[in-house]
Amino acid sequence: MKTTMKPTMKTIAAAMLMSLAAHTASQAAVIAVSGYTDDGSYGLTSVTINSTTYNSLTGSTASILSGGGTTVVGVWINNTFPTLTTSDINAAASGLSYREGAGNILTNSTFQFGRSIIASDRIFLWDFGTGDPVSFGLVDSGGSAIGDYSISLTAANFGATALVTFGATGVVQADGTQTTVTVDQQRAVSFQIADFTGTTGNLSLATGIRLTAGSGSLDPSVVGLAAIPEPTTWALLAGSLTVLMVTRRRRSH
Repeated sequence: MKTTMKPTMKTIAAAMLMSLAAHTASQAAVIAVSGYTDDGSYGLTSVTINSTTYNSLTGSTASILSGGGTTVVGVWINNTFPTLTTSDINAAASGLSYREGAGNILTNSTFQFGRSIIASDRIFLWDFGTGDPVSFGLVDSGGSAIGDYSISLTAANFGATALVTFGATGVVQADGTQTTVTVDQQRAVSFQIADFTGTTGNLSLATGIRLTAGSGSLDPSVVGLAAIPEPTTWALLAGSLTVLMVTRRRRSH
């Protein structure tokens, strides 16, 4: 007598998780952002990474350290020069707007995402210029380092092609000096929590990243999270679930 086992909710859930894990694995590693869409006012609405478009984006809240003088530079587009304060610098590097950013930021500047960073998330960083070699560590919601986890990025990681080229960029230095950069470009890189290396610390507590090397070179406009599920992931999971439900229905007759 042949016995057949009917799929249970447990096996269905397991299959869905396996499909999700396979998709996440295919997206692993440090990858340049290759495309984006915006809301018409410089606010990102999607990013494309490794041929996958992510529509669920979370901008960070920046806490930029300034050394005074010309160490930190606020960047505003189209030659608009606001009065520069610490709050202006933080606001320029927070959220999902690539219209402005903070230049030449100091180490220990942090970017908090307001929630835990999970394995399937992709952290993405937009940088003014050609991309700068920098390193980051992970931090918890209180700003404390998560063990010894770190990631180092090279200029090549940002890709060879600029995502955005502005014809005129207004720059306000920390001492109030106003200058104009004729052409300014932005490139972007993405990575996952699995791309950090380390041996100590509880990764489940990670809610943000901290600049640990590259002081005086990084010029971030957006530091954010691209989250699943996006359409391709929903289709993958829906397909797996459909197959399991059809199989169960056939075995029940």
